[in-house]
Amino acid sequence: MRAFLLLVAGAGALALFTGAYLPPNSKLTFGITRISAHFDSAERATTYRATWGSLNKSKTTKVTVTWTLTLKLVDPAGAPAAGEPGSAAAVDLGCTNDSVGLPGHEQTSVETVVPYFSFTWHHPDAADSSPPGKYHCNHAEMGPHGHQGLIRVIVSDKNWTCTATYKGTNSSTAASDKDGTASFPTCKKLF
Repeated sequence: MRAFLLLVAGAGALALFTGAYLPPNSKLTFGITRISAHFDSAERATTYRATWGSLNKSKTTKVTVTWTLTLKLVDPAGAPAAGEPGSAAAVDLGCTNDSVGLPGHEQTSVETVVPYFSFTWHHPDAADSSPPGKYHCNHAEMGPHGHQGLIRVIVSDKNWTCTATYKGTNSSTAASDKDGTASFPTCKKLF
């Protein structure tokens, strides 16, 4: 495995991403990073980001990016969320992000040349959403990873596809990759 570093400017801040996956002795022309997440309490939303980088500096690599949100337990059933008295991890079928990203409604960016990409999961209660009632999350059903769901990004060029996942709606920490919140990307040849 070889890793490379990418500097990405986003939302007015400079962030350093590491850990792009490149299989040993492969002809992979690009790699992706683990997903990072930022919870914005004012917006009641979590934005997930990943980056890709091309090893061939002489040409632009075009990729297709697909984000999916699957509502499912990522914590043990009933586990409480820190700072949410009375919460217990459960699948919140109303926390659908207005269907954006759900299977069958994936968010896809085709043939992008931008080296970073993002997906936002809006998760306010119905009364706090804008407009009211657009989103329908129940904070009593949060667990240690926040709202229960698995975010998946799939990035493909004409030869390879890479996948990474992220559990829940809490912001990334230095331990997110070590504790299994952010998966290590996996890549496979398309043909």
